[in-house]
Amino acid sequence: MRYEYKCKCGVVEVDQSIKEDALDECPECGNKEGFERIVTGGAGFVLDSSGWARSGYDSEVADY
Repeated sequence: MRYEYKCKCGVVEVDQSIKEDALDECPECGNKEGFERIVTGGAGFVLDSSGWARSGYDSEVADY
């Protein structure tokens, strides 16, 4: 999963397993004070391909 952290150097995105603990130090600048994970809504459900809507959901297949 991708998590966002707030740091004095900006917003940092980090790929982590959902089982891993939150980081306590910025991987970019080494800052520890005020470094915290941001709670975001995430992307939710994402179809990242040609998708089912193109081939099976629509009654008519669109000409892309």
